[in-house]
Amino acid sequence: MGETCIPQTPKRIVTLTMPALANLIALDIQPVGIATYNAFYGIAVPPYLQDKVEGIEWVGSNDQPNLEKLIQLDPDLILGLKNQHESIYEQLTQIAPTVLFELGDRSHWQQLFLEIAAALDQTTAAEQLLQAYDQRVNELGEQLGEQDLQQEVSIAYVLGGDIYSEATNSFSGSILADVGLGRPPAQNQDSPNNGRLIFSQERIDIIDGDVLIVPKSGNELDRDQDEFMQKPLWQTLKAVQQGRVYRVNLWDWTGSDILAAHEMLDDLFQYLVIEE
Repeated sequence: MGETCIPQTPKRIVTLTMPALANLIALDIQPVGIATYNAFYGIAVPPYLQDKVEGIEWVGSNDQPNLEKLIQLDPDLILGLKNQHESIYEQLTQIAPTVLFELGDRSHWQQLFLEIAAALDQTTAAEQLLQAYDQRVNELGEQLGEQDLQQEVSIAYVLGGDIYSEATNSFSGSILADVGLGRPPAQNQDSPNNGRLIFSQERIDIIDGDVLIVPKSGNELDRDQDEFMQKPLWQTLKAVQQGRVYRVNLWDWTGSDILAAHEMLDDLFQYLVIEE
């Protein structure tokens, strides 16, 4: 948002966005305060972060942080996202130096990681972590081989009356592309809707693939998906008939950070690499 002077080694960082929290933890930096998604309550965070946030204070939801709590924490640096926190930027800067990052497409998660690291003088460490990610991506591609890389991987889940699918410019879509895995034609496109494509349930045929990944949230949001999987229409899918449907954690596959990327790679190794 212009220029701001931040401490060379900030000690009391507050993150107002979940990707920043995860990326800080990956860099072995623990913030003093965090804001969480509206879908969660209190200090609850995605499963891959739950054992890493002990002792961190909750400062509200990411779209409406509690400024009074922020003041009480006496932060020396606040990290947020431009599209979420630009409207309160002036208030935040009165509390502590504030840096807002841009994340247009979640497929740009690696760039966000590097920008967060640069603000904390941790670029070398971040580059090393991304190199480790690249090594795992290459290893997965090698284990799958040319033939298995040709299979189409569909990512889809039912919410309300519609089918949601992750597009190529989503977090999970970018990782599948890094590995070299194909997508069904209808999913092989970008979407301006936060990287998500939305279809009616009657168009279930276009979300079929050799493999069908079905993310689940672990709460009441899964009810629509569970009910849909009991319908005869679900049984028409090739992936269902061939036993290639895998339930994964929604937060791992939408996390937009380096830790979530490794969780997603764990799933791909588990479900796609078939031991001979």
